[in-house]
Amino acid sequence: MFRISNFVVGVANTLVMLVGASAIGYSIYMFVHQDVTDCESAIRAPLLTTGIILFLVSLIGVIGSCFKENVAMVSYLIILIAGIVALLVFSIFLFFVTNKGAGHVVSGRVYREYHTVDFSTWLNGFVGGKRWVGIRSCLAEASVCDDLSDGRVSQIADAFYHKNLSPIQTVAVVGDSVFVHGGLLAEHIEYGLERINEEVRGWIGGEGGRYAPVYCRGGNSVVWLRKFSDETPHKCDCSALEHALSTIPGVKRMIMGHTIQDGGINGVCDDKAIRIDVGMSKGCSDGLPEVLEIRKDSGVRIVTSNPLYKEKGGESKMGLGLLVPAEHVPKQVEVKA
Repeated sequence: MFRISNFVVGVANTLVMLVGASAIGYSIYMFVHQDVTDCESAIRAPLLTTGIILFLVSLIGVIGSCFKENVAMVSYLIILIAGIVALLVFSIFLFFVTNKGAGHVVSGRVYREYHTVDFSTWLNGFVGGKRWVGIRSCLAEASVCDDLSDGRVSQIADAFYHKNLSPIQTVAVVGDSVFVHGGLLAEHIEYGLERINEEVRGWIGGEGGRYAPVYCRGGNSVVWLRKFSDETPHKCDCSALEHALSTIPGVKRMIMGHTIQDGGINGVCDDKAIRIDVGMSKGCSDGLPEVLEIRKDSGVRIVTSNPLYKEKGGESKMGLGLLVPAEHVPKQVEVKA
């Protein structure tokens, strides 16, 4: 049994010794030849060190097992124990320097988002600069991430969002409703809704300079307007709203967000302005989820996750039936969140 054990240890170490010798040989080859890739340039020194360690440790193991040298065998076992302890320490070290980078949950995405700034300062400094060039080259050559090889990953996040968000419309007319983030004035409609969409799409895609178009900046812009969003109905400019809607053929109502409505989805100006920002984000007002449903056959209704919603002032109502359809009968639907 002892002879079999020695034979197994000897064969295993011989194989490891051959691996170490191959690593040493290949690293020397990369040092001698100058026409190496960034990946090969990055790994040749670590590969040479690893090869030398493997070769020496396995050589001690072969001597101890095949030639029955007790000193060599004890030394070999001590080195193995030290290696195991080193691996444990290294694993704990990796946990501490990467733990903060566990990823961020992003609304609307099935994957987490990772940021290098979430990792330790040491790790950021270690993989940055020239080291990242080598790491990136190795990942590309190994096809770990195919996009690395053509440079697409080098794009900043803004460029990614420009590419993928640009088709989104700034203003959308669907049926008898016009959707916009802040609101629309007659001057915006006169300028042209399709023109606005095209220009904003181009700006997001990198055209037109650093600043957004003028109709996207300032208190009266399509994304910042609050003339129709005040929770006090008489403060809403219904005349300006009616004038704006009258210039869009077939449109009866304007649906907007931007201004949080503490009382939930609601309508003003005879329901020509419907405000749907319920502030669901915990960073805002942590509002209850609600859905505005517009159906051709049954008008408008609000779908809510809670049958009781406390209005501002403490009064409660069932189903959030604020919007009155054509027949002036509130329609409410209660669903589970």
